[in-house]
Amino acid sequence: MRKIRLIQLVVPEVVSYYGPTNGIMEPDFQCSCGMGISEEYKCCPYCGAELSWDKVRKPSKEFLKILDRL
Repeated sequence: MRKIRLIQLVVPEVVSYYGPTNGIMEPDFQCSCGMGISEEYKCCPYCGAELSWDKVRKPSKEFLKILDRL
Protein backbone atom coordinates (compact mmCIF):
# COMPACT_ATOMS: atom_id res chain seq x y z
CA MET A 1 0.00 0.00 0.00
CA ARG A 2 1.36 3.42 -0.96
CA LYS A 3 1.14 6.51 1.17
CA ILE A 4 -0.24 9.63 -0.44
CA ARG A 5 1.13 12.92 0.75
CA LEU A 6 -0.84 16.10 0.12
CA ILE A 7 1.26 18.98 -1.13
CA GLN A 8 0.42 22.46 0.07
CA LEU A 9 0.74 25.11 -2.65
CA VAL A 10 1.74 28.58 -1.39
CA VAL A 11 2.04 31.89 -3.25
CA PRO A 12 5.07 33.78 -1.87
CA GLU A 13 4.39 37.27 -0.55
CA VAL A 14 6.61 40.30 -1.14
CA VAL A 15 7.32 41.78 2.29
CA SER A 16 9.96 44.40 1.47
CA TYR A 17 12.39 45.72 -1.09
CA TYR A 18 16.10 46.08 -0.38
CA GLY A 19 19.21 47.13 -2.21
CA PRO A 20 21.62 49.99 -2.64
CA THR A 21 20.09 53.44 -2.39
CA ASN A 22 20.81 54.36 -6.01
CA GLY A 23 20.61 50.89 -7.53
CA ILE A 24 17.96 48.38 -8.43
CA MET A 25 15.73 47.35 -5.54
CA GLU A 26 15.32 43.58 -5.03
CA PRO A 27 12.14 42.07 -3.54
CA ASP A 28 12.28 40.07 -0.30
CA PHE A 29 9.82 37.15 -0.19
CA GLN A 30 8.09 35.39 2.69
CA CYS A 31 6.24 32.05 2.85
CA SER A 32 2.85 31.71 4.54
CA CYS A 33 4.63 30.08 7.49
CA GLY A 34 6.38 33.41 8.15
CA MET A 35 9.90 32.47 7.12
CA GLY A 36 11.95 34.31 4.50
CA ILE A 37 12.57 32.52 1.20
CA SER A 38 14.65 33.08 -1.91
CA GLU A 39 13.52 33.07 -5.55
CA GLU A 40 15.64 29.98 -6.21
CA TYR A 41 13.54 27.78 -3.90
CA LYS A 42 10.95 25.41 -5.32
CA CYS A 43 9.72 24.38 -1.88
CA CYS A 44 9.86 26.15 1.47
CA PRO A 45 12.73 24.62 3.49
CA TYR A 46 10.87 25.28 6.75
CA CYS A 47 7.30 24.01 6.20
CA GLY A 48 7.78 21.97 3.00
CA ALA A 49 5.06 23.77 0.99
CA GLU A 50 5.50 24.00 -2.76
CA LEU A 51 5.99 27.60 -3.93
CA SER A 52 4.00 28.96 -6.87
CA TRP A 53 6.23 31.67 -8.33
CA ASP A 54 3.94 32.22 -11.34
CA LYS A 55 1.20 33.70 -9.15
CA VAL A 56 3.34 36.22 -7.21
CA ARG A 57 1.72 39.65 -7.38
CA LYS A 58 3.67 42.18 -9.38
CA PRO A 59 4.16 45.67 -7.90
CA SER A 60 1.81 48.38 -9.16
CA LYS A 61 2.98 51.24 -11.39
CA GLU A 62 2.43 53.72 -8.57
CA PHE A 63 4.68 51.71 -6.24
CA LEU A 64 7.41 51.50 -8.88
CA LYS A 65 7.27 55.29 -9.29
CA ILE A 66 7.81 55.69 -5.53
CA LEU A 67 10.81 53.35 -5.70
CA ASP A 68 12.28 55.38 -8.56
CA ARG A 69 12.08 58.56 -6.46
CA LEU A 70 13.99 56.95 -3.57
